[in-house]
Amino acid sequence: MKHAEQTSTQQPVINRYLETVTGIHSQLLSRYAIGYLVRGTKQVYNGDKCQTIRKGEVFYFGLGYHHVENIPENGQSFELIYLLLTQENPALKGVFG
Repeated sequence: MKHAEQTSTQQPVINRYLETVTGIHSQLLSRYAIGYLVRGTKQVYNGDKCQTIRKGEVFYFGLGYHHVENIPENGQSFELIYLLLTQENPALKGVFG
């Protein structure tokens, strides 16, 4: 009888995120995130630089803190879909170093 090998790999998670409130906030990620912006605009702040992610764009966040502002579009809620992955996930082998 074979024994299943146990690993600490977490399964990927797909989430849908909605927000109607604006303002800069910090988020701490313990998993890698690949996101797709469905509606609105996302501002990502790094020191004195700001990167804008627009509707229909894909983005990546590494581990750690991220300072962001989610801006709703024309009175509708801000919306994004994101995939959370760990470095140990076989699909990412060698991607993150």
